[in-house]
Amino acid sequence: MFPILICEDDSRQLEQITQIIKQYCAIYQGRFEIALATSNSAKLLEYINEYNIQGGTYYLDIDLGQEMNGIDLADKIRTIDVTGKFTFITTHEEMAPLTLKRKIETFDFIAKHSNDYLKKQLMTNLELVYNRFIQQQKRKAITVVRFKVGNICYKLPIDDVVYITTSDKSHRLTLYTKRGKHEFYGKISDYEEECLELTKVSQSTLVNFDYVDMFRVDKRMIVFTNGLHVECSKRYVVEIKNKMQGINI
Repeated sequence: MFPILICEDDSRQLEQITQIIKQYCAIYQGRFEIALATSNSAKLLEYINEYNIQGGTYYLDIDLGQEMNGIDLADKIRTIDVTGKFTFITTHEEMAPLTLKRKIETFDFIAKHSNDYLKKQLMTNLELVYNRFIQQQKRKAITVVRFKVGNICYKLPIDDVVYITTSDKSHRLTLYTKRGKHEFYGKISDYEEECLELTKVSQSTLVNFDYVDMFRVDKRMIVFTNGLHVECSKRYVVEIKNKMQGINI
């Protein structure tokens, strides 16, 4: 999961931001975790130093009312976490150009308007941040699936894989392709980590959405272009519906 760190000096707004992000994390489990929510900028710097946070997602108030403002804080964070993503939450939208002047790569600005507005903007922002992280990971992802059947080692293009699922036989997986299937020893978790092009739809199944023909929401059934089908878990229904509707998540 990707770490989220929040720094906001107003305790009420800190709680509000934290609760909205927790709601997102509850809907899309396994994407983000709140590593730290604090009103103290020094505490945040101490935390990322101690735990060597890399690739963090930071939500910072520009006007912290402390020795350093949010832009100063982002500047210091950047010396530790060179790939972190910064979103500034502020009532001072006029300060946005300062991030360019200070050469701070900013992902987004969110204005402190109504509670509903803040929630909508944060939810959208989290989707975009997650999508960006996944795109970055996919560039590094493997483009083949490797497995062994008996004494024969196979290497299949990921584009040929329809889905991978656990077998009825203990400690085995079944991999379905456009032309057939292969059964071999393995753990689904290994392929979940390696094959980022495949989407997890249950604890036992990874799916290539290029081959999905339809999604039966009432039965939680994913139907493939070759006529095969698998059942998804309840927790993944929203994500699958979004994918079928062409929403990047």
